[in-house]
Amino acid sequence: VAKRAGAATLRLIWPAALAVALVVGNLAYLNVRFGNTAYSSYVGVNLKRIAVTTLPESTLHRLQQQGTLSELASVKPYEQYVMYERQRPSLAACVPADDTPALAALRKSTGEPNLDALCFGPIYSQAFDDSIAAIRAEPGNYLKSVGQGAVIFASWPAPFDDPSTDSFDVLEALYKPILGPVHVSYDVGGTTPQETTAFMAGGLDRLPVLVTIVGALVLALWRGAASGWRTVRRRTRPGDEIRTWIGFTVAAVAVASVAFDFYENARFRLALDPILLGPLFVAVTSVLRWAWLEGRAKAATRGATDAARP
Repeated sequence: VAKRAGAATLRLIWPAALAVALVVGNLAYLNVRFGNTAYSSYVGVNLKRIAVTTLPESTLHRLQQQGTLSELASVKPYEQYVMYERQRPSLAACVPADDTPALAALRKSTGEPNLDALCFGPIYSQAFDDSIAAIRAEPGNYLKSVGQGAVIFASWPAPFDDPSTDSFDVLEALYKPILGPVHVSYDVGGTTPQETTAFMAGGLDRLPVLVTIVGALVLALWRGAASGWRTVRRRTRPGDEIRTWIGFTVAAVAVASVAFDFYENARFRLALDPILLGPLFVAVTSVLRWAWLEGRAKAATRGATDAARP
């Protein structure tokens, strides 16, 4: 049994190591291929969204005047290249090292910015530098934004009643009748970021936090931690490896979402919903089945008692 439990522990460790290796390998590839790890938005523009764009404008301007943040810090993430040029004219002299259209063109045929263009590289690097500087200068603002990101993580990824938003029509038709009625309206308040997106219900004023999702998150994390602890202590039970990996996956996505991004946290969580709601459904149906069987057993006992009476 001890040998089997030890093998189970190893089966938990090597996939975790592989997951870390894939992330590190991706950053290494970006550094070798493009000379810039910030092409990964989680250490570039997305990080800027939570560390810089959530700063009050007065604080942002003060940090710029102090030289803590660059002139590019005031430009919204994912803007057209020309918006960055206006703040730093030297960017206009950029000549891409690769003339492949996908890497050279600053705009797509649709008119949207081509964020894969090599000339965006220095902008992404500056976004990383500004983000680290902002976190060091205003750690309280970053932690507050992480907390709000966690709230967004458990909310609906599109406005409930915005007819102009059709990105999630199918999902909304499936989810809203089931999850929508059970929610808590959370007043974000006090923060006026430089941008909002359609993923934020009601702008950034009030969010419908889905109670069902909160319960599913807690259940997945708790069962995953308990199963992992039993596995490490070589007291493995059937299903512990699966529960541990569900908990690990949920924790990894949640931490990456709320620590390295803002605004789209609920959209990132959406991919987890099948493994979140599945175990929750099983848990609820198991409780209901137990209650039903208990009721039948008690009824049978009462019937037998009544029958035995003279």
